[in-house]
Amino acid sequence: MARVTDRGQALLVGAVVLAVAFLGLALVLNGAIYETTLSTEASEDVSGNGLVTIQDAVRGDVATVIERAVNRSSAAGDQKAYVEAAFEEGRVGANYTRQYAERDVLVRVSYSDSRNGSVGEDPDFTTLSFSDRMRVFRMTFNNLDGSDPLTVSFEDTDGSEWNVTADGDSGELTVDPPSEPEVTCANSEPDYVDFTNGSYRTGSGIERCPALNVLAHMDGVNSIEAHNGSHVSSGSYRYFVNDGTDDRIYQVSVDLVVYSESIDYEGTLRVAPGEPR
Repeated sequence: MARVTDRGQALLVGAVVLAVAFLGLALVLNGAIYETTLSTEASEDVSGNGLVTIQDAVRGDVATVIERAVNRSSAAGDQKAYVEAAFEEGRVGANYTRQYAERDVLVRVSYSDSRNGSVGEDPDFTTLSFSDRMRVFRMTFNNLDGSDPLTVSFEDTDGSEWNVTADGDSGELTVDPPSEPEVTCANSEPDYVDFTNGSYRTGSGIERCPALNVLAHMDGVNSIEAHNGSHVSSGSYRYFVNDGTDDRIYQVSVDLVVYSESIDYEGTLRVAPGEPR
């Protein structure tokens, strides 16, 4: 009987030892899997499309601050002060730092600088001439002289040129890109053309023509000029151009830092709400 009891106790002790060993192994494996999961989640949040998501979110927040600044005051100096205060007081950027810190990811957003632009409307198409990017560029005309068509030429910084022609004789609105066939957007004379969203208006209402979205296809603006502007007998053009004057805040630049195990990014984001890109 004593031998049977001893054998039973030995089996019991062995079973307990094995159970403890398996439990310890399971805890170790579970911890390793947990660490790998956390590391993977953090990496996925800031790599590839994750970084683009952060950039787009920052642009959206800064654009909102710019719009609020413009709505609060018509003075460019006050608008700039409002934007700067938004960063200093943590209304922009601090939320990203807190959100991603929980995932062991550093995200830092800080104000860099801003630039103002001029806003206006002019009925004289003979003076239409710009050399900077634009957030608004629209033309309205009630009558085009049929003798010579109105042509607006857009020259990119690389020398390539787009020509948009409104012909009062044929009524056609055409776009001639630098390396593609000419596009006819309208066959009846338009009374409104918007180069910032690629639209025009005729008697049938607002229509879209992607070829008219010229500014979005340009890397930069070397010059924008009108030819035969004297043949516009009635109309005007509206603009908001990035020329450094003090009419209104045009853009804000912010410094963005994103750092994790999988990425080390430092860059400057330029935010100009409504600018074609």
